[in-house]
Amino acid sequence: MHGRRKENVTVQEEKKRTAKVKWYRNLMETIFEKRKNKEYDDEALSLTSEVLRNIPDINTLWNYRKQVLKHMKATIPEEELRELVDRELKLTKDCLIGQPKSYGTWFQRCWVLDHISSTPDYDKELELCNYYLELDERNFHCWDYRRYVTDRHKVLPSKELTYSTEKIEANFSNYSAWHYRSKLLPLLYPDPNNHLPIEQDKYVEEFSMVESAVFTEPKDQSAWFYQRWLLGERYTEVKVISAGVLHNGVTFVVFNQLVDLNPTSLVKVDSNVLMSWSSLNGASRSFVWLSDVKHMKKEMKLVIEGKIAQIMPLDQQHVYVSDSYKFYQELNEELALEVKKQSDSIETLIQMEPENKFALLTSITLLQHLNPLGENSSPATILNRFEQLKTLDPLRLNYYNDIESKYKMETFIQSKSLLSPVANLSNLQLSSLHHVHCFAHCKEVILSENKLTNNCLRHLTPLVSCEILKLSQCSLTSLQLFPLLPSLQTLDASHNSIDQIEDCVFQKYEACVQVILTGNPVSEDMVVKHCTLVI
Repeated sequence: MHGRRKENVTVQEEKKRTAKVKWYRNLMETIFEKRKNKEYDDEALSLTSEVLRNIPDINTLWNYRKQVLKHMKATIPEEELRELVDRELKLTKDCLIGQPKSYGTWFQRCWVLDHISSTPDYDKELELCNYYLELDERNFHCWDYRRYVTDRHKVLPSKELTYSTEKIEANFSNYSAWHYRSKLLPLLYPDPNNHLPIEQDKYVEEFSMVESAVFTEPKDQSAWFYQRWLLGERYTEVKVISAGVLHNGVTFVVFNQLVDLNPTSLVKVDSNVLMSWSSLNGASRSFVWLSDVKHMKKEMKLVIEGKIAQIMPLDQQHVYVSDSYKFYQELNEELALEVKKQSDSIETLIQMEPENKFALLTSITLLQHLNPLGENSSPATILNRFEQLKTLDPLRLNYYNDIESKYKMETFIQSKSLLSPVANLSNLQLSSLHHVHCFAHCKEVILSENKLTNNCLRHLTPLVSCEILKLSQCSLTSLQLFPLLPSLQTLDASHNSIDQIEDCVFQKYEACVQVILTGNPVSEDMVVKHCTLVI
């Protein structure tokens, strides 16, 4: 295993192993019998500790000990209880010596301090954390325990931030310390505008810190992932990007982010009509919401907590579509300069290490942040980076294809006017579908000549207005996952590899759907309920 040659076991070693297995089985039988008989005594603690010191990952034994400790807590005086707690903490400490990454052991220690001990010594627990993080700075079990201790002990986040800085400066590849930092900074430096993960001055300062790390350890993922957190999605204001009335009178509204319309965020037609909404898939948060309240007026209003947040004028087809959609907020001058500086720095690193996949991937994100459609982030440059990544890291080919597809769809949405009722996304070599809710108002959606899988079909659900959907030459083998699209009239699935269509796919449709299957290996006499086949 793991490239190590299996060693022959001597007769003496085999006898020793057999004796240990027999010892273990006998002890476990005795323990299970005692637990069955609800014997919560010192012998139960003694027997279980004997096994756990050798094999600390048996959660059943830790759970039995919890039952014993709870029983004893109710029956012994305070002084004996303190001794009992000390013995239990010593046992967990002994177990950690042999197995410092034992889930059950760390959890038992938390449980004892929370439920049995009346006077936990959290300073001593922090010392324990310091000790084990010196032994192994990447022991995420210990990092989790440290977060538990600091929360119970009310340790100031500023002190823990200093600790994380010390661990990072000692070793830039300490992923856990970087992660801990990302949890502490928003507590200490919240962004008053809620646009960035942290307030701007500290944000710029963190970029400088991570820049030093990636140049020192360019092949280690830790600092790169932290930088991706800094460059993560910005918090944007809730906006309606499209709304309207379907052919059956149902009103739909589409948001730029997942929202919950119950009960504080409400969409009203006017001040007198309150509409009841449902999501497409029953989820509590959704991009697209539907209402059975029929609405034929000239405008809709987004009302949040009693205040009008957005007025949506409807056209002659009773549809509203936003004339712009942004995936990245515009940067102010200082932030733009900092992101440009980071981008230039990464470009320098790429020249030094052209095969560094982390640098290539980060450069794509930075270029998108600078100006999604500008000269410095031309699609050709970014697409070339994706091709380099696929060549350098073929094991993650599908991942790169998917994020490239996401980029292509974002570019299409931002460069093409969403006002058009037709969305032509054909021949973009898409392997996955993203931001489909942006096309909820479109009457015709063309996805032909892409590299879609059957699983992609489930992501078509937001296309509530779509009457004509083209999926020809997409390498599909089945329509089993095809969703209910309330306005659909024609589905072009020609020139795929579909050999069968299940009746259940279209049985929920009120009107008969025309399904074009020309160029598929289907039987000419196949009959499917609720649809008309063109073969």
